[in-house]
Amino acid sequence: MIRNVLVAIAFLAGISGFVISMLNLKTNTVYIDMGKIYENFGLSKELNKALDAQIKHDKVITDSLYVNLRNKTKEVKDKPKKTEEDINFLARLEEDFYYNQKKMENEVQRISKDNDAKIWNQLNQYIQDFGKENKYTFILGANGQGTIMYADDEKDVTNTITQYVNDRYNGIINK
Repeated sequence: MIRNVLVAIAFLAGISGFVISMLNLKTNTVYIDMGKIYENFGLSKELNKALDAQIKHDKVITDSLYVNLRNKTKEVKDKPKKTEEDINFLARLEEDFYYNQKKMENEVQRISKDNDAKIWNQLNQYIQDFGKENKYTFILGANGQGTIMYADDEKDVTNTITQYVNDRYNGIINK
């Protein structure tokens, strides 16, 4: 009986010690909305603006090739007698159109992937620096895909970090 009481006391002392140590554990945890930071980051805006210009440029070229293909197809169709040369010419134009369209799509995908890597590399460094400077234990990234299902709005430092990363990017804060 005394042994059971001693085991119970030891158990309660252990749990009490654990609870007290958890209460004394000073963690400073906040979260950020990764999508908002990415969207509002200066580098992201710059690179995406350049990508949009590339897409518009490519669309002008693709549209021009398409109009040329459509016009040549109409010309051949309206001919009373179509030659094998006419059909081969149209086939080359169509092949050229689809080749250029695919080439441009692949280039846009490559640039987009490269841009994402550049943006996230820079953001990760800035967020790490921000966490160290502000003595955060954890900065959790909310992305709407189950990483964080709920967090108190008081712990949301998205706007503060967005300002910080843009100030770093623009040279207002030097590290």
